[in-house]
Amino acid sequence: MITTIQKLLEGASFLEITRENEDHLASEVFENTDYLISIRGTGIIKIIPKKTNSKNSYLISTAIHGNETAPIEIVDAIISDFFSGNLHFTSPTLIIFGSPKSMNIAKRFVDFNLNRLFAGAWKDISKCYETQRAKEIEDVCYEFKNEFCNLSLCHYDLHTAIKPSKHEKFAIYPFSNKRKEISMPQIAFVQDLGCDAVLFSKTKSTTFSCFSANELEAESFTVELGKVWPFGQNPMLKFEKAKTVLRDLLSGNYHEKQGPTKELSLYDVHSSIIKQGEDFKFLYEGEVENFTTFTKETPLYFDINNIYKTQESDLALIFPNESVEIGQRAGLLVKKRS
Repeated sequence: MITTIQKLLEGASFLEITRENEDHLASEVFENTDYLISIRGTGIIKIIPKKTNSKNSYLISTAIHGNETAPIEIVDAIISDFFSGNLHFTSPTLIIFGSPKSMNIAKRFVDFNLNRLFAGAWKDISKCYETQRAKEIEDVCYEFKNEFCNLSLCHYDLHTAIKPSKHEKFAIYPFSNKRKEISMPQIAFVQDLGCDAVLFSKTKSTTFSCFSANELEAESFTVELGKVWPFGQNPMLKFEKAKTVLRDLLSGNYHEKQGPTKELSLYDVHSSIIKQGEDFKFLYEGEVENFTTFTKETPLYFDINNIYKTQESDLALIFPNESVEIGQRAGLLVKKRS
């Protein structure tokens, strides 16, 4: 019987194989003179060059939300180019398509938001598809980190946003109590991916990038590359920077910079908006873009018989979502650094 890796070598799409095997894909290993390649489950592939002088290992994740298709297609094309011989990897790399089932139903998640279940948070939720998937992903990530503990791990969790945004592409730098200092070359790298803003978190969370930053001591980012589109409908010209820079990074052709340019906007997370009741509702009219700012004392949302107003001027709202579960984040308020 033909193996998954043989199919990939013959031109099959790892994305399509993943979608056809949403529940399970058998682990397998392939070795040649240049690489050790492992399938570690459905949507999970590890590519290890046998000869490398890289100081880094890489974790590239996407499809943590299944309807955020542009980065999924970008990464699938990178995998295809690798197997066709058109792209050579120079660093140990773990690639993860997070949620095959939600890809197949074109939704963010099946039962529960996967990006709220890391750092062991899956243990506190009733067993479902996403709790099982979070555990599987964590286990593979710990294994990868331990295998290459002598290398610095860099993790880029690639997303697209539901809402339009005043900053079309932006990144979130998760809080980590293990990080000694901010990596300015890493901030410059996400700018090279096309981001024109970076948000600095001030508290730990249960997102994938925060898990890797704290538990795996990775230089880690959640990267929002644009807006959600269905498979096959993404305006791929908008993603040229990300496509090129990711290829340069994995092939050893990316030239590290000392820091970002002044054009990059920097924001600090001011506070999270946590939904407390079923009556939660934002009070602004119509659609608002991510990074829309509000003046002090603006009535922003209603929750459990209370109207909540902004505490300061020039607070910007991102990720507003009234339909999240009670106890989940319904939005973030951020403030631009002067």
